[in-house]
Amino acid sequence: MAPALVLWATSAVGCGQKDAPPRATSAAPDAAAGALAADAARDGATSAPSVDAPVSALAWSDAIRVGRFADAAAGIARLPADEQQKPEVRLARARVSLALDRPAEAALALEKLDDELPLLRDLVVAMRARVELAVGPYDKAAEHFGGRRDVASWILAAEAWDRVGDNTKARSAWDRVANAPKRTRAEEERGRLRRMQITRLKDGDPAAVADARWLATNALDDAVFAEAAEVLEKQTPPKLLTGDELLARARVLAEGGRTDEALRAVERAGARLTAQGAHLPAIDLCHAKAEIYYKARTRYPEAALAYRQCAHLGGPRAAEDLFLSARAFSRADRDADAQPAFQSVIQRHPKTVFADQAEFHLARTHALAGRWKDAAVAFDEYVKRWPNGREKREAARYRALAHLMNQDHKKARKLLEDLSGAAEDPLTAARWTNLAALAALRDGDKLHALARWAEVARTRPLSYPALVARARIEESGGAPPPAIDPAEAGSAAPLSVELPPPIDMLHRIGFDGEAEALLREREPVIVAKAEARGTEALCAAYAMLDRGKRRYQVSRQVPQRELATAPGGKNRSAWECLFPRPYAGIVHASAARSRIDADLVWSVMRQESAFDPDVVSPARAVGLMQLMPETARTTAKSVGLEHDDSLLTSPSQSIALGSLYLRAMLDAFHDNVVLAVAAYNAGPEAIQRWLGRAKGQTLDVFVEAIPFVETRGYVAKVVGNLARYGYMDRGEAGVPVLGLELK
Repeated sequence: MAPALVLWATSAVGCGQKDAPPRATSAAPDAAAGALAADAARDGATSAPSVDAPVSALAWSDAIRVGRFADAAAGIARLPADEQQKPEVRLARARVSLALDRPAEAALALEKLDDELPLLRDLVVAMRARVELAVGPYDKAAEHFGGRRDVASWILAAEAWDRVGDNTKARSAWDRVANAPKRTRAEEERGRLRRMQITRLKDGDPAAVADARWLATNALDDAVFAEAAEVLEKQTPPKLLTGDELLARARVLAEGGRTDEALRAVERAGARLTAQGAHLPAIDLCHAKAEIYYKARTRYPEAALAYRQCAHLGGPRAAEDLFLSARAFSRADRDADAQPAFQSVIQRHPKTVFADQAEFHLARTHALAGRWKDAAVAFDEYVKRWPNGREKREAARYRALAHLMNQDHKKARKLLEDLSGAAEDPLTAARWTNLAALAALRDGDKLHALARWAEVARTRPLSYPALVARARIEESGGAPPPAIDPAEAGSAAPLSVELPPPIDMLHRIGFDGEAEALLREREPVIVAKAEARGTEALCAAYAMLDRGKRRYQVSRQVPQRELATAPGGKNRSAWECLFPRPYAGIVHASAARSRIDADLVWSVMRQESAFDPDVVSPARAVGLMQLMPETARTTAKSVGLEHDDSLLTSPSQSIALGSLYLRAMLDAFHDNVVLAVAAYNAGPEAIQRWLGRAKGQTLDVFVEAIPFVETRGYVAKVVGNLARYGYMDRGEAGVPVLGLELK
């Protein structure tokens, strides 16, 4: 029998939350220090390089591959003199020298290299431009970066013109950055700041006022704000921010988490408007303060009181204000205040959308508090009163769970079957089927329950619902079906795939990121040679590189039927394409250091970033493991690891910190991987709060009762990933067994 999932995550590597610029060439710190971590490769591949191997044991190309540039430099220096002069070694030395901030050495290595490596001329030219940006000639660097299409390159071009000292060209370049269609807010701020500085120097302060006004309103950096404010204050007369601009700045500060400063900005806005002979209506001032408290997330009681005051002031938003007051009390876990507030919305504004939402959330407060009988009655009433209500779908979910937990098994069974039949995807349908079977079991229909669980286990093999179904069957004394149907007999004809030049050379010297980008341009060559097996050939080609982004994108072309049977001679390549293991040395070393299963790291990485090291979410989560900058800083500090937010797109840093954070979540939840994964997405405080109200719930019920739809889906997908990675390595023994009891 496979080990229980709640224990398995602590085993050594041998057993195995929300709403970027291009990676810098500087070396990331060695974030994955720990045990020697290269497991023997699967299926005859070479061993993954370990980021912890001593320098004598780590080939210089592998050192480049995992970002250990000092070790790579030492390894190259030990090569015979004639070996060091080979073009590919000089290219590697240039890359390493740039990473170690040795531009003169890089320039020497790059001499005439574009003639010796004509297929890599663009790469050599780009590296030479980096040298020129550091030591000159700066105008050549500016011309190179200015000719590219991304804003990050335009910033480098503008910096180069700054170094030339040509203010006209520099200002034009910063104009381009500030006005770029796809610029980020930070890029616009940088462009406007430098443009203001140049304009101020060249044409005087009055010409810089427009940028100064924007920066004083929008900049979060205190030094930038101070410089912009100085420009405005020096005008005759001073061109201070208007009341409306101060309100806009208050919103910017609130979004940046600087609540007290935002509140002071609101007060200044009121005073400024008064001084200007205008008047900020009391309701507008009230709304501004209430919104700031609400956005802070840690000051919901103050938000509730502020919105209540706004409602008393009346106006067209009175119903909304009263509802938001109730929601704020609810978010602060003050049900005694929230419930009468929701009732007040229903009574005073009975025909509005806010009455609809208030009645739903009133019922929801009972469910979140574990008052299941009250919740069942309230949700029954809600669906009668609001059959097409705004919260219709969520109400149906809570209603079914409420009747299940209230032990009204017949009604719960029907409601859960209805949810299964109306589910938007097969995986969600299977999750509801599991709970419908649980209701049937508790209603005395054991044979039906076992049959339904067996159906889920067979039709959704190695998914999260299948793991739940197998656990329920075993708990009920039955024998679960095999984790997945056996592999189809026979094997596919051998497929010979080689990396075309110069991609093969780039891979050989550890430039896997560049190799991945160039291979994407050459995909038609690979596909043409493979004919009908083009997708398989692409997956095989990308598998030779220690990267996963493009391989995962290609894997979406693999038919899902390839996962219907166990990995074998005919479909093993499809499994490995769909569930790759990139950055193997870094992952194994980080997992060993953090005492977690390496497959858990890949399972999270696959769901979080689809193996894209540069991705940034709308909620500001960054990199392979999608860490929030604040979480990354705290995690790094807890283990004394050097960290800078710019390193979050570094694979070694992201994987190391993500692994450590996973370990922290496992420690917080008694090594229960399901809860740890949920906490990785929603935050440990939320999971602890929900667990505190989960009396009588089992793990499968708890997951479906999680209030966040994103977290429910996230848990299902990550745990399903983990089951498939485990099965690929160890067959049935690698399939996690869920412990259904909550501790």
